[in-house]
Amino acid sequence: MTLLEGVDISYTQGDYTPAGEDFVIINASRANVGLTVGSCYRAQVALARAAGRHVGHYFFNGNLDPVVCADFFADNLAYVAGDSLWLDIEDEASTGTRAWSPAQALAFLNQVKTRLRVVPGVYLNKSLMDAADWSAVVAAGAPLWIASYTPSPPPIRWWPDWTVWQYTSTPIDRNKAQTSLTTAFTTPTPLEEDMKIQLIKTGDASGAIGTLNPDGTLDWLTADEFQALTRTGLIEPVHAEGDGTVWGILASRTARLRAQQGGDPVALAKSVSALLVPAVLAGIQANSGLSLTPEQVQAACETAIKDVFAHAST
Repeated sequence: MTLLEGVDISYTQGDYTPAGEDFVIINASRANVGLTVGSCYRAQVALARAAGRHVGHYFFNGNLDPVVCADFFADNLAYVAGDSLWLDIEDEASTGTRAWSPAQALAFLNQVKTRLRVVPGVYLNKSLMDAADWSAVVAAGAPLWIASYTPSPPPIRWWPDWTVWQYTSTPIDRNKAQTSLTTAFTTPTPLEEDMKIQLIKTGDASGAIGTLNPDGTLDWLTADEFQALTRTGLIEPVHAEGDGTVWGILASRTARLRAQQGGDPVALAKSVSALLVPAVLAGIQANSGLSLTPEQVQAACETAIKDVFAHAST
């Protein structure tokens, strides 16, 4: 397996000079001594970029509100799309810092995702990984940066695998990373609107929302059904042509905001999926040969759409 080699640094490595590593993860800010930006942070980022390294940014937890911390982190980043983002979860006796719980970590991750549309990864040592249930953090899409000063990576719980492994702190923190490090943060998170883009068209007899068939063709719902979908918040019109044709996207963010503002996710899912069933069922029957009932398709649509709404409420 090909692995990348890298370092992680903070203000204590103010004399950092790139030395052949593939990536550099830099302490951007921290909350263990109040909310503080790393004194060398921007200079270190500039050096790493100039040397062509993949750049990561991390936040060190502290005894402050995770959402406030996430906003501070986002507000003070020298961030470029594709950089990796990390939450460093540790105890620190000298400052009385307690490692964040999975719930605190999730609050931080969700707020950063709201701000930057990317879920940060989490840094944990093996003891912290083993001591709590991190399944909700995994489900949120956070990669794992595991610290274990051992000859090989430790057995991993909760995550399918590690993305970064910190294997020594002498004379500097050194890490190995899967090659996915350089791509894991380039795509918006699951369920974000960019991951859910579909072409939607209305304004003529052929209708509204395109359901992609196995052969690459599209089935369309009617214009009235398109309008009904826009009222749920699931569809967001984005472009109107001179002939009255309207194009849109499956706007999961809009839908989740609606759910957060009082919409019942289950009821919304039922109403939206009822509109989708005819086109989905027609596409399946015409192109795949599968024999499915409308009830089965309805249940599948309901589950998928309900997940979009429910994801926002956590």
